[in-house]
Amino acid sequence: MEIPGYITAAVILIGMLFEVVPIKVSPLAWIGRRLNRDTNQKVDKINRDLQEHIADDMRSYILSFQKQLIQRDQHTQEDFRRAYNMCDKYEIYIKENKLKNSEIEEAIAYIRSTYRHCLQSGDFDSPT
Repeated sequence: MEIPGYITAAVILIGMLFEVVPIKVSPLAWIGRRLNRDTNQKVDKINRDLQEHIADDMRSYILSFQKQLIQRDQHTQEDFRRAYNMCDKYEIYIKENKLKNSEIEEAIAYIRSTYRHCLQSGDFDSPT
């Protein structure tokens, strides 16, 4: 071997032993992202829509329960527990998914205060 051959072999050997500059290039991942961009955007939109739908369902349940309480409908302690748990789940869901908490804070406060009042007075509807 000539001197340039020794140098080339030494560089290859050193390159195999040491990683001087970690270069993380993944052309296939880049191409995949480019090809799937529209699909990924559609999936992201569907995910956002689903999150809003779930939040709307929880919101509707809470507002409906509050309306029933305002109309003086009687509820069992189990009904209150279910509503109370839904309020907790809703608040956690909104925070985790960074959604807007629209018009629901007062309804949740009303449900919780009514539940506390019923706990103190024992004024629940008996289950049939």
